[in-house]
Amino acid sequence: MTALAQIRRQPALAAFTTVCLLCLAGAGVAQNLASNWEILGTFTVTIDDEETELYAVRDTETGNATLSRQSENGAQLIQITGVTPNDDGQPGVPILTVTLGPYVGKNPFGISVDLREADRVLMANRTIETEAVLNSVALDDAGNLSFAFAAELSVMTPLADGGFETAAGAVPASISGTFVGRVPRQ
Repeated sequence: MTALAQIRRQPALAAFTTVCLLCLAGAGVAQNLASNWEILGTFTVTIDDEETELYAVRDTETGNATLSRQSENGAQLIQITGVTPNDDGQPGVPILTVTLGPYVGKNPFGISVDLREADRVLMANRTIETEAVLNSVALDDAGNLSFAFAAELSVMTPLADGGFETAAGAVPASISGTFVGRVPRQ
């Protein structure tokens, strides 16, 4: 059974995992990031059977964050980019971006997933008609956010105009995971 099917069939497990991760996120686990990076949240993901953690961060010197709320055509989007620390303690690859929304109240109507690795780009979104599933979303008035997700990511080929198209004949990658963190106030 794929990770996508498992998350659909086990929402209680996804909710339990999210609660457990909330406890870990509050514990401030060491991530080898340089001291100017504040962790806003943690992705725990499995990509093709390999588990890893990625971190949504804020640069305490510039204030720039990889987790934000945005408004688009009157609807709210939440975009979370998770990174792994490189050898210098700075954000490095892989880079995972998950966009939730648009939102009406506290309910998202979609999810897109973008994974950038050193040698490939993978995506799941409505534009390229690949499936991503969002489950157990919780967002409170203080900005605390948690959710579980799964997707079959299409391997993408870069185009001359900066866009991407699905790579012909490429085998999709499976991803599943959870996120726990807080959305900064704007």
